[in-house]
Amino acid sequence: MTVEVMDPNAVDPYYQGLRFSPIANVLRVVMDGHDYLYSPVEHNPIKHNGGLAMEFDLAYRQGEFGPPGYDDAKVGDAFMKVGVGTLRRGREDPYRFFDNYEVIELAQTSVEWQSTSAVFRQVLPVVNGYGYSLESSVELEGHRVIITHQLTNTGTHSFSTRNYAHNFIHFDDVTTAVGYQLKLPFDVPADIPKPAIEQEGGLLSVVSEITPKMKAADAFIDELPESYSGALQLVHSASSLSVGIETTPQASKIIMHVNPLYICPEQFINLELASGETVQWSRAYSFYSNL
Repeated sequence: MTVEVMDPNAVDPYYQGLRFSPIANVLRVVMDGHDYLYSPVEHNPIKHNGGLAMEFDLAYRQGEFGPPGYDDAKVGDAFMKVGVGTLRRGREDPYRFFDNYEVIELAQTSVEWQSTSAVFRQVLPVVNGYGYSLESSVELEGHRVIITHQLTNTGTHSFSTRNYAHNFIHFDDVTTAVGYQLKLPFDVPADIPKPAIEQEGGLLSVVSEITPKMKAADAFIDELPESYSGALQLVHSASSLSVGIETTPQASKIIMHVNPLYICPEQFINLELASGETVQWSRAYSFYSNL
């Protein structure tokens, strides 16, 4: 297995926007001649990312919280975007993840590279009582990629944040989303699936094309059973390829995002940190080439 990881300190890194964190961004996984992730060479580096991209505080529905301190900041004030840096609030509107806010200071990031691992360390000085340090590691173990995070609140204010990985998965040269299936170890509520997605028990299947009018299809699972282990599996029977993802601690919600070009099974983790507190979480990806 060969894994390509983005260097956040490169002159021209793959992703240069302010939505996703530049650390622990796995761009490609190739095993037994099969390519598992979507990260096209030709892309807009400001708007588009690829691979296993991590983001904090995605406010994807009206009224959901954004980055720590955003709601308290006045127009022109600084707020903290965990994993990215200190940004400036430019309007009264709620936080919008696709906006490119003015940068006050990007978090400083260093990396230690090894043949089968990389350790990222990122520090953001305290501004308006908010600050953090973040350490993330990417490790290869056989057919698995294990990504571990440790976040410390270095500020005087406590804060809540939500983390997920926008897993851009695309198997080899598959040119349609039809045929991908997300397997979950619990029955999904029947009212969750959207157009193009069918549900049966714990199985969500893409059964029709994503049209230009639709742009994408999403299945939101906002309530997970207490017995949920944190594991799910994305499979594609026609190509005999699959990816298993285990998240620790248990996710608070799951989204299956379906795009014509890729499939994103996303697990969201809620984190609460008092001043000086440290929290840890991890995601382990297992890649298979023979279902």
